[in-house]
Amino acid sequence: MGGENVSHTYLFLKGFVLLRMNKPEKALYYLRRALKAERGHFQTMLGIGAALSLIGDTDKAGWFIKRAIGIQPRDI
Repeated sequence: MGGENVSHTYLFLKGFVLLRMNKPEKALYYLRRALKAERGHFQTMLGIGAALSLIGDTDKAGWFIKRAIGIQPRDI
């Protein structure tokens, strides 16, 4: 899927699956693209934070997680 019109949902789900498969570097690629497709999506930001944490970049991970918590919908 090299096209520019790939949906946020596809990119997010692909990243999430790769994260669950313990492939955080590959997950980051898709999650970052998902965030570009839909800025401020809190689940995507949490996924990026988790992936960064798994690869050892805890400072950046913390930033994404804190940011996601600040924008999460209040009805969940």
